[in-house]
Amino acid sequence: MTLSNLILGELPLVLFTVMTQAVVGFSFVYALSTRAKTSTLASRKRFGLTFLFLLAIALLPSLFHLGDPTHAPYLLMRLGAFESGGAWHIAWLPNEILGVGVLFALGIWLFYTGTLLALYLLPLAGIVTLFFMSGIYGSMQNTVLTWNFSLTLWLFGSSALFLGGLLYRILHDLTHEDRLGAFLFSLIGFALLCLSLAFYTLHVGQSQIEGIGSAYTLLGEHYALFLGTGVILSVLALLLWFLKDFSTLPFGSPRSIGAIALLFGLLGVFSTRVLFYGLIHTHLWLG
Repeated sequence: MTLSNLILGELPLVLFTVMTQAVVGFSFVYALSTRAKTSTLASRKRFGLTFLFLLAIALLPSLFHLGDPTHAPYLLMRLGAFESGGAWHIAWLPNEILGVGVLFALGIWLFYTGTLLALYLLPLAGIVTLFFMSGIYGSMQNTVLTWNFSLTLWLFGSSALFLGGLLYRILHDLTHEDRLGAFLFSLIGFALLCLSLAFYTLHVGQSQIEGIGSAYTLLGEHYALFLGTGVILSVLALLLWFLKDFSTLPFGSPRSIGAIALLFGLLGVFSTRVLFYGLIHTHLWLG
């Protein structure tokens, strides 16, 4: 496997999942913030518009990953679950599409009405959407040994929490309490992300492929490269944020440092996800 295959092979899917998780995490952090508790009708409407804008950007890359668009009605007819081979199965992909549609509907509702109900339903719908997103891959863990539903859900959820805090920090002028809360969300998300990567590494190491042996045989030097780069960039994102908001060092404006921290965080998660998604070309799935 070449480096270009790793980076370009599943680029739209990588961008879509990482950015969607960031937007879901953003809604979660906002809903639990003190700003949401004291928000005005106008500010909640602005948040609804911001959420819709970010979600639309997150979905754009998925347009380059779609197959035949005429298959969409068939997928939507399988919402919920479907029967095959005498057994019922959860329709993971149609349910993910439905989840994204619900997120858009809630965002529009929030934008037009500013209701608190829509504000608090957004992160709940986002969590359900991430569940179905993870299930698309985890449902095949019995046939693809390196896939694992629980670890994939853990990976996606921790990424959402880590990136959601970073995204919340850059989009709002916050009080010290809000900045600290958002930082703690991202810090917890990063810790959970590292744990999920560690457990996935152990899981992959225990996966034996017939005729090849350890799954690491197919990874070469790319595993350590992408994983290490992703963790380092994520640490830099948190370090920049901490030094700007919670130290006396005079450098940069809050908005510019927040933007750089967000960029590092996105690139960090992107780096680890490129590794995992790129391995689709070897018929492996690692996260």
